[in-house]
Amino acid sequence: MSNSGQLPRRPAPDVADIPAPSHATPTPAASAQVIAQDGSVIATVARRVRPAEPGEAGPEVVVSVQGDLDLDTAPLAQATLIQALEGAERVCLELSGVRFFGAAGVGVVIAAQLRAASLGRQLRLGGVHGITERILVLTGVCREG
Repeated sequence: MSNSGQLPRRPAPDVADIPAPSHATPTPAASAQVIAQDGSVIATVARRVRPAEPGEAGPEVVVSVQGDLDLDTAPLAQATLIQALEGAERVCLELSGVRFFGAAGVGVVIAAQLRAASLGRQLRLGGVHGITERILVLTGVCREG
């Protein structure tokens, strides 16, 4: 069968796992990259703890994505978010560094929202902008502004 008229699919990336947090200590800072076979970085997913501000209930685990949030990178982002939600009361998904946000990114956000609700955790989205914001608003995942 001919592949003419179709866009070539990016080679499957090599994914390095972010280590699971220890529940006895605060979630350590960590990061992992999704690398294409040609060596280019598709995305970096990082996790860090942001200390509580005055009046906040406690520290917040921040999971940030830099690069593309698509079919290739969604599994790493989702696994990192779920780990964070299972180990912390408050989690932020920071999207300010996202260049491309595909349908798989919407799935990551929805899965995280559902997991947070089932665990009674707080999940917030940070740095939502541009096409990412437009997609999340159009799909009803979040409100504008």
